[in-house]
Amino acid sequence: MGMKYGIRNGSLRQEWREAYATAGVIGFEGLEICVTRDEHMPLILDPSVRKEAKELAAAAGVETCAISYGILRQGSFIDPDPAVREHGVTLLHQAIEAAADLGGDAILCPTFERQNIDINPQQTETYVAAFKECTRAAEDAGIMLALETSFSVELLCAITEAIGSPSVCVYQDLSNALFYGHDPVDMLARLADRIGMIHIKETDQKPLGEGDVDWEGSLQAIDDMGYDGWLVFETGPGDDPVAMAQRNLDWLKGRMG
Repeated sequence: MGMKYGIRNGSLRQEWREAYATAGVIGFEGLEICVTRDEHMPLILDPSVRKEAKELAAAAGVETCAISYGILRQGSFIDPDPAVREHGVTLLHQAIEAAADLGGDAILCPTFERQNIDINPQQTETYVAAFKECTRAAEDAGIMLALETSFSVELLCAITEAIGSPSVCVYQDLSNALFYGHDPVDMLARLADRIGMIHIKETDQKPLGEGDVDWEGSLQAIDDMGYDGWLVFETGPGDDPVAMAQRNLDWLKGRMG
């Protein structure tokens, strides 16, 4: 599809209705909509709300590139309770239908283990099994289930191989990799054929280039892997979110050539 630039509505500190127009004015081509609370679910469940979103997107010249599905934590695939995991399967099926209607490419599926980094073998088994219940629908809809996690390269490789579906990919976040003790450049290189989406952000919510991310190495790795997807900004909003987003977009474009 050719590499495109998107931004999360949270990075603009705006709800999605306002964020479409703002993203378009700044120069972004896509908006990643954050669905983290029950009050965000009408976008997922109500076709009339999605119709409004599509109209706003068209008016702004902006695509809905992804749904950031934080609410999936309510149905965590590593929860020991089967009822909780089945709720997560239902939530993800609902999001697949919504993303397809919105014309999106991916659903961000978050799993973060802040103390252990990786999940244990029993959790891995339930995680894989739950995703397998969703992959046929995702494949039929042409939607990527993008795993944004704390996990190591080795575990991500094992999980994606065990799920065994082209709809499941890795959502690589350069700053998160550092936070969890990984090398983002190494992860990009070793997961190259499994990465479907990339989050752009700096450590500690700083402007791009003012933190600890190795941008020269990361951008070279992205080029080396022949990445052809979305670069989605999850940048800190700062005191003036619109000005900060514009600054960060200009900064990255300047380094991408």
